[in-house]
Amino acid sequence: MSIYVLPEYQGKGIGKKLLLRAEDELKKKWSEATLWVLKDNKAAVRFYEQCGWKMTDNSFNAEILGKEVALIQMSKSYK
Repeated sequence: MSIYVLPEYQGKGIGKKLLLRAEDELKKKWSEATLWVLKDNKAAVRFYEQCGWKMTDNSFNAEILGKEVALIQMSKSYK
């Protein structure tokens, strides 16, 4: 459901390995996948873009831990 890598472990390839493993499973059932990322989390957006994910025009606001946040949708095709 979510992938979080503590800051002290970021940049070591851990997140990419987790994402690639998840994508291996996604590819078995679907030709496209989507995810939601915090709009203000520029590092996460950049990470997903580097892994081939593209931003869509879809977004929404949600309350997470009592704080209003903006989420943007990203997608990736496995065709």
